[in-house]
Amino acid sequence: MDTEDQQISQPDDTEVSLSSEGERASLLASVMKHDAERKEAQASLPYSGPKPLGPQLAALAASTLLAVYVWFGSPAWIDPDPIPLPSLAEEGAAVRTAVWLGAQQVEAFEARNGRTPNPQEVGSLPPGVRYERVDARNWILAGQGDLVQVTYSSGETQESLLGAVREMLAGGENP
Repeated sequence: MDTEDQQISQPDDTEVSLSSEGERASLLASVMKHDAERKEAQASLPYSGPKPLGPQLAALAASTLLAVYVWFGSPAWIDPDPIPLPSLAEEGAAVRTAVWLGAQQVEAFEARNGRTPNPQEVGSLPPGVRYERVDARNWILAGQGDLVQVTYSSGETQESLLGAVREMLAGGENP
């Protein structure tokens, strides 16, 4: 080892003091006084203790019972009765009316253009109505419902379609 290294590694015999013994005692007394004041202030506060669990448990029990009732009880207000299907007379009237609207559309095309339209020229027909061109002057419209099928050809009168609908609306049974 070097002599210089020996000098650095050996401790000094002089004592370094950061504070006096009186300062340390004063600081310790100040900390203890502050701790005593804090404990006294804390003791003067009313004891709150743990909060009661009663309301929380009641809410938990009520929500659990409601969930079980809804899940297993299937109350009527959650699962209402299905919408009733239309009667055969109502469906027949609806299909006849849709075919009549389609016939109006095809006849309007014939009046504008002077000829029977091709299937691509008819445009958008009511749902469930299909157009078929038979020849240069004749065509057929077919309407399809769930239980009723109505066919109308260009040679028939529109009264044959709407007469039964009018009868049903007036109080008759079957279109």
